[in-house]
Amino acid sequence: MVWEHRCDPDTWWAGAEQGIGAIGQVLNSGGARGVVAARRVYDELCAEFRSADGTLALPHAALLAHGEA
Repeated sequence: MVWEHRCDPDTWWAGAEQGIGAIGQVLNSGGARGVVAARRVYDELCAEFRSADGTLALPHAALLAHGEA
């Protein structure tokens, strides 16, 4: 099964910027300058997945298998 997860890049960023989870703690440990630098890199990485409407289209794939010995 293959699909695209679509999301707003600002929504994904907001949780980390607000200090949520381990990534939020790491992000905010760099102070305001660190957050600005990280956001710049985040935006650069998002560019590859940005669709025409500005949302991210993130490719996903899953494989389910079952077997018996």
